[in-house]
Amino acid sequence: MFHFSIERNNEKIEIGKSYLLNEINRDLDLLSKYIYNVSDKKIRFVLESNLIALRSLVFDNTIGWREHFVFYIEQVLNILGNRDIDTLFIRLKSNYAKFLFNQKQYIEAENHLKEALKLSLSSKEAKSSVQQNLQGKILTCLGNIHCDLNSFCEAETDYKQSLIIRRKYMNEGDHQTLWDLAETLINLAILHSKQNIFNDAEKEYMEALGIYRKISYCNPDISMRYYIAMTLNNLGILHDDLLNYKTAEEEYKEAIDIVRILVEDNKLVQFSQYLGHIRNNYATLLTHSNKLGEAEKEFIYAEKVRSILAENDPDSYNGELGETLNNYANLLYFQNRFELAEEKYKLALKKIQDLSANNPNAFNGILALIHFNLSVIYATTNNNQMAIDNAEISLELYKKMADKSQAIWNDDVEESTFLLDKIKHNLFVKDLSKKPCRKVKIIDKYIWRFEKNSMSWTT
Repeated sequence: MFHFSIERNNEKIEIGKSYLLNEINRDLDLLSKYIYNVSDKKIRFVLESNLIALRSLVFDNTIGWREHFVFYIEQVLNILGNRDIDTLFIRLKSNYAKFLFNQKQYIEAENHLKEALKLSLSSKEAKSSVQQNLQGKILTCLGNIHCDLNSFCEAETDYKQSLIIRRKYMNEGDHQTLWDLAETLINLAILHSKQNIFNDAEKEYMEALGIYRKISYCNPDISMRYYIAMTLNNLGILHDDLLNYKTAEEEYKEAIDIVRILVEDNKLVQFSQYLGHIRNNYATLLTHSNKLGEAEKEFIYAEKVRSILAENDPDSYNGELGETLNNYANLLYFQNRFELAEEKYKLALKKIQDLSANNPNAFNGILALIHFNLSVIYATTNNNQMAIDNAEISLELYKKMADKSQAIWNDDVEESTFLLDKIKHNLFVKDLSKKPCRKVKIIDKYIWRFEKNSMSWTT
């Protein structure tokens, strides 16, 4: 997947229908045939009732449709769990796991994927191309979960096993197999970027980009242009991290041009959303390269788009809006516009706090980062008590995450400890710039984790 937070708004429902749920609906068509042949009338009635409810939920944008969908699909899976429906059951279970993954229910999703993989490996046709293809998809999604949970060794094993399968069945004349390969390459590149293995990440991104350009040359449809743009976005992030600003700027500009045309030609809200993501990343690059005037224009655009989306669906979009507000506030800090910067940080904090309360594993890192930045700005403006309060909150959050994820948060714990010590001893302004503690932190830029068929990963 790219880190795909098209997880969000009335558009989230539309996106879900167009991608993941459309795939599930196709499988429900096949499932109905099995239900028709169930001899026990009571069981068949329950299954048919659940199937009707599932179809209704797919096409009705009702409030709470996600929760009801989970309820009904669980009933179907439980009833059919011991029945011999082979590939269909594995696919349906895998899609359900992907649905849970999009809701950030990682452990439940992981369990369903592992069970689906076990079923596929133990099936009579485990070595067939159909089952091998399913195994590749399941392994890639398992890699995504482990990557998000910072279980990098497990994620790398998942991706590399998937890559072996994808290369084995790759056919230069079959665009589907090329697409599958590019999907896994993208995800492995994201993992290697997180591990600071930048050379490998760049090679993997470039191979994937080459595949997408090749397919686009033969089939220049919307999805191919989209995937080219999103790969360029990820490369822009990588080259920004490597301080190769010129190359990153070229990649972002090409990506923006592609998606802008998609917005103009197709009038789809999700393309406007993608454009907001890329321009947010581009603004961060411009901040790094000291093009602050241009950066502010990009942040204002991104904030406007994300504010509209968050107003309609705060649970899905407030996280993105909070990220943009934090990074925009960083820019204002660099310009010594402290009052407006504080306002943006506080608004970002407000957007993230409720999300963090409901899903601390996903949002506590962002919450800690914003408190860190608020501490910096209060220390800069000599509001020491507020600086100490926010530094202590940041440190406590980072310590909790370090306890759970071990070394991944250790640098943040060290930085927050250092910041708090300097503020308490009134040494912030004098010494901070000489130490390894950064003055403000940029929230990770928006990375797309790819999944073929426009975010659907079943065949």
